[in-house]
Amino acid sequence: MYGLFYKAITSIYEIPSETRNTEYGSVSSITDEGLHGMGVAITGSEENGFLPIRTFYNYTGYVKKEELHTLPLIALKEWENSDLMVIDAFTVDIQSIPKVQAVRLSTLPKGAIIEVIDWRNDNIGWVKVRLANGLCGFVKKQLLIEKEFSQKGLWEYMLPQNNNISVADFRENVIFAAQKYCGIQYRWGGKTPLGIDCSGLTSMCYMFQGILIYRDAKIMNGFPVKEIPFHKKQKGDLLYFPGHIAMYIENDRYIHATARVGSDGVVINSLNPNDSDYRDDLAKSLYAVGSIFC
Repeated sequence: MYGLFYKAITSIYEIPSETRNTEYGSVSSITDEGLHGMGVAITGSEENGFLPIRTFYNYTGYVKKEELHTLPLIALKEWENSDLMVIDAFTVDIQSIPKVQAVRLSTLPKGAIIEVIDWRNDNIGWVKVRLANGLCGFVKKQLLIEKEFSQKGLWEYMLPQNNNISVADFRENVIFAAQKYCGIQYRWGGKTPLGIDCSGLTSMCYMFQGILIYRDAKIMNGFPVKEIPFHKKQKGDLLYFPGHIAMYIENDRYIHATARVGSDGVVINSLNPNDSDYRDDLAKSLYAVGSIFC
């Protein structure tokens, strides 16, 4: 069986429980978030009210059973093959009619997926959309972008990647996408403008370009990022630290989501000790650079 996320944001847990015990006490077991319209494969039986799932970017976890709409593969394929678009603004209201004074049917975060069912310009600037739960409404066209990524990896053996990208355009676009998140707070397991973590930032920005990379801060076999020599790093390549990941901009600077006190959220720092935004702890612990262009 398969499933679709109907809520704006659904927590994905590492284990079939909301919390886990550590040496510091009980902490959240959230590791990721499922956004509206994203599909998953259900990989096993219910456990403690949770279902084990695998995302379309090959990340596994558990979700609460009541927060996932189960459906057969044929229905998921129909959804994936429809005219899907991606929310591009931080948050977008789905309106009952094409007016700002309309009833707000739902509010979705950047990265959520919706179906456009009518592009006609009877109401200039608005399009009619359908949500994953079948509810229809209206949204301003300017708040949507093309869905460059594919969810077909849920039922195909290969993780699908966008093979029609320009190297130069990719490097510019992925940095531009990351910089839109500047100032957003750090949230463990988050990947929306409500809060985002380090690998949430990098994986979402790559996803917007049609490239599905590993959701955590490490280079993994089976994913397109490969290690390259440090001196060959370029715009958009990834910097790996113990338990942390950042995106290289240029001129020794990088963008990342950090939980450091006094510098929380998505910020830009430097590898150069002569710069005011230098992070000594990260510069000294950088152990790998990864790129999809090897």
